[in-house]
Parts: sequence; C-alpha cells; structure tokens
Amino acid sequence: MRERESVRRQASYGIHSAVLLTRLVWSVPKRDVMPFAGLLLLSSLVGVAQPVLLGSVIGGIVKVASGREGLGRLIALLFGLLATLLVNAALQAGTAVAATRLERSADGVVRQRIRSVTATDPGMSRIEDPAVRDDAVSVREGAHGVALGAAAADGVRVVFQYVNALLLAAVVAEASVPSAAVLLGAIVLARLFSVNLGVRRGIPRLATSAIEQRAVYFRELIMGSRSAKEVRVFGTGEWLINEMTGLWNSFYGPVFAVRRGYLWQFTLLYLGLAAAYLLALLPLMLATVDGREALARFAAALSAAAVMLLCVAQTFTRYLLVGEPLRAYERLQAHAPDGVPPAGPAHVPATAPIGEIRFEGVVFHYPGSAVRVFDGLDLVLRARESVGLVGINGAGKTTLVKLLARMYEPDAGRILVDGVDLRTLDAGEWRSRLAVLFQDFVRYELSMADNIRFGRLTLPSDSAVLEEVVHEAGLDDVVARLPAGLSTPLSTSYRGGTDLSGGEWQRTALARALYALRGGAGVLVLDEPTAAYDIRAEEELFSRFLDLTKGVTTLLISHRLSAVRRAQRIIVLSGGRIVEDGTHAALMTLGGTYAEMFKLQARTVRDGADASSPRSAAR
Repeated sequence: MRERESVRRQASYGIHSAVLLTRLVWSVPKRDVMPFAGLLLLSSLVGVAQPVLLGSVIGGIVKVASGREGLGRLIALLFGLLATLLVNAALQAGTAVAATRLERSADGVVRQRIRSVTATDPGMSRIEDPAVRDDAVSVREGAHGVALGAAAADGVRVVFQYVNALLLAAVVAEASVPSAAVLLGAIVLARLFSVNLGVRRGIPRLATSAIEQRAVYFRELIMGSRSAKEVRVFGTGEWLINEMTGLWNSFYGPVFAVRRGYLWQFTLLYLGLAAAYLLALLPLMLATVDGREALARFAAALSAAAVMLLCVAQTFTRYLLVGEPLRAYERLQAHAPDGVPPAGPAHVPATAPIGEIRFEGVVFHYPGSAVRVFDGLDLVLRARESVGLVGINGAGKTTLVKLLARMYEPDAGRILVDGVDLRTLDAGEWRSRLAVLFQDFVRYELSMADNIRFGRLTLPSDSAVLEEVVHEAGLDDVVARLPAGLSTPLSTSYRGGTDLSGGEWQRTALARALYALRGGAGVLVLDEPTAAYDIRAEEELFSRFLDLTKGVTTLLISHRLSAVRRAQRIIVLSGGRIVEDGTHAALMTLGGTYAEMFKLQARTVRDGADASSPRSAAR
C-alpha cells in the first residue's frame, strides 16, 4: 500500500513538473522557440535518412559485387550518405546555438518574473517575506546544476526524441514489425524508469536547504569586502573556512550517496536496453543470414535501432531534477502582478500636500509578528512645516516613515493626504513627492554624479543643478579631490575609483535628498541619516537643512533631541502613540518625557565634555 502511494506520488510529481515546464516554454517568445524546434525536426528527418541510405549503400555493395548493378548508383548513394552526415553536423551546430538562445530567453522570462515580484512590489511585504525570498533563490539557482532555462530546452528536446523514435521505428518496421514493437516498448519502459529516477532526485530535500543557505553565507563572509576588515582583525578566517567546508560536506554528502545508489540502477537500465536491442535484431539477423531478409533492410534496421536506443541512453529527463524550482516558480507567479493596474488610482497633484498629512487611528504590525507597532496612532503633519520626531529605539519612528511611503499598508485606520486616503492614490506618483533618506542609505558603487542623480532620475541632466546641490551639501572639497570629479566611481573595485569616508557618504546621501527636492519632491524625510555624526555636527547639519528647505514639509527623525530642537514642532512617539506634541520651548515648559530626555542628554554631553577637558585630565 505504501509502495503504491509512493509510486502514485512520484507519477503525479513528474506530470506536474512536465506541465509546469510546458507553461514555461509557452511563455518564451516564439521567435526563440521555433528555430530550435525547427532544427530538431530537420535533424530527425535527416537522422531517418541516414540509416535508409546506409542500408542502400550496403545493399548496393552486394549488388555491385555480384554484377547485378553498376558502380554509378552505389557512388551516388555513398555521396548521398556523406551529404546527410555533413548536413547533420551543420544541424547539430545550429541546434546548439538555438538551444543556447532558448535557454537564455527562458532564463530571461524567469528573471523578469522574479523582478516583477520583488522590484515592482509596491510595498515591502513580499520582499521581506522569507518564503518569497527562498522561492526566488530556488528559481534563480535551479537544482542539481540544472537551471530552468536548460530544463526548458531539454523539455523541447525530449518531445522531438519521441518524434525521432517513431520515425526510426518506421524504418525498422519495414524489415520487421515485431522488432520495431520491441524497440518502442523498450524505449517507453526506459523512459518511465528514467522519469522515476529523475522524480526521486528532484523531490525536494528541505533538510539540506538550510545547510546550503548557511554555507553560502559563510562564503560571502570569507570573500566579501565589507566583512574583510573584521575577519582579518579578529582572525576568524580559518574558522569560517572550516565551518563552510563542514557545511558543504554535510550538504553534498547525502547527494553523492544518493547518486552512488543510482549507479547500479542505471547499469540495469543500460543492460535492459542492450537486451532489447538483441531481442529485436537477432531474429532479423538470422533471417538475413538465411536469405529470408534483404541485407539492405537489415543494415537500415540495425542502424535505426542503434540511433533509437542511443537517444534514450544519452538524454534523460533532466527537467524532473528541477521539480522544486519549477514549483517555486509557480508560487512566484501567484505573487506577481498581472500587468493590469489597480482600478482607478487617483493622480497625485504636483503640489501635494497642500493642507496636511493625517494619520487617523492607524494600527500596524509587521507580517509574521504579533506585536503591534502602532495601536491607534493619530498624527497631523501640516504642509510646509518642519517636524521633529523623537522617541526611544523601537518606538516606531522608521515604521511611520515606511507607512508614509506606502512600503506597507495599515492594518486598520487610514493615512489621508489633503483629505484623500493614501491607498487610493497612485503609489508611484505619491513617492515622487517624497525625498526619504534612511539611516541605512545605499552606497551605490557608481559615479558621484549617479549617486546624487538617483534622487530624481526623471530630472533632466543639468550640471548646474548638480553643482548647486553639491555645494549645498558641503561636498565641494570632496569632489575637488576626486580623480575624475563627479564622474569618479565611488568604489575601489573599479579602475580610477575611490571610496569615501562615512561622513562623506552621508553628505552624498543628503545631496541625493536635495536633488530629489529639485526634482519636485515636496516632502523631505531624514530618518537618522547622520547617526554616525557627533552631536554638534548632526545639529549643525540639521539646522542647515532646515534653512535650505524652508517651505518644504519636513520630517526630521533623530534620537538626539538637540538636533531637532529648531523644528517648528516636535513630536514624541512612545508605545505606538503620540504622547507629546509642541515646540521645543513648550515641551521644555511642560516638563514631561521630552524635557526629561533632553536634560539627560544635555547632562551626558556636558559630563563628557568636562571629562575630556585639560583640567579633568590633570585631575
């Protein structure tokens, strides 16, 4: 009973894999599939002509030797056979090129599907979903050294193998129908046997996927430039190498053990094919020896049978090895947008917000977490006003920015822009109104100019605007000493490139935000991008930004309260709610949470300054 269930499951798995692969091939542009299919069909026809001509040549030799036929026809047949060999060689070369084109096209379709799930995700929920991320990795890497593109080409090739086998069986049947039936039966059984092996190898072994993921992570630590300094300073390189080696051994050990177990099964398969070959051709050979069968037909059948079985022996169903990546691809398709935009997204006015941005009873928790970050958040950000947002770590400051940028949607409540629900607005247009700079901003390994222009790529390239932004961000001295100025790649991985210090990178990122403002953004959010600055430097930079961005709706986030005290309003976030809201002076007079935090930080700074003074050192 259990064995029958296993066989049924494996058969279902194999059929499902074939269906999924067929869908993948169907999604590939026909201009990349048809040349490959056409060349395979021509190869099958030429492959059938070869054994027929070979039999005719051998029969012609007998006739010429016995004087029953002249030499001219034999020479013509020989040239015909040579021509088919040359044409077949050319077809094989062309088929290889067409197969590569199909593989790359199929891989391109797969990559596009991955991008449609990740890069075009309107929010962050799919990107941060571990299941989606694991599926994307599985699809991208394939399995057992077989990528989905290669499996797609193999699937098409298998179809024409059956066509080829039927055409060759017709050649054998001309000499002996029972022999052709035996060979076709052997091919079917061999194919079923190979499908069973392929399914058993392709069924996912989830226990090893976590091992592989960890081994890849150790490899990145060993070879990555970001971890290189710590690996060398702390001397962890040898330990990481040993751990990685052990993990790879743990991963590949079971794989190799299974493959060793298949050796005798493949040996059995080849012995079975050899037995079928003898069973089909031995009676035909004896009939030829006795004169009951023509030598030409026997030679054609002999050659056709060899090609039939050679096709089965050479190419097994590799697409079954990628059964799990195919299923991961199917799951990704369920997440991908269908290309139809949401019904009626409202356009965002180029001047929004005119009045206010209002968080109204917002409730939110991250996917997979039961902890609510916000539980009824009410907040009003007035247009053209500067607001400082403060709170302890984990209070939800960055989460508020993510909701504002529609990286996530609230679980309950709503966010209104000039009275319109943010969820009804076109997400792309709304984000074009935002200039958001996070603490973990991206350091692009591109030119200085590109790092700044990424703030608003739709803005026409204008060196004057770029130079103004560089000046406003305090980057004049940095650009002046770069080898190629603004065109210098900001990475030592490139010839002529250079790296920047942490502070210089932060100023570059701030220039990117200013460039976004020049491109039409009306809301500026600085989410602790200067966390590595000292207190005074951060305070000076925030003050400078407030001067540069007057009239812009500005949200400044910092755990250092002195940096945001010049903001027109200061909001204290705690426990998922707004606990205090007012000017710096008003909140200090109130004597609440903000005042206590401000005094504590001021005392810490003062004590630190006193400790570093010459008199303190003398004491």
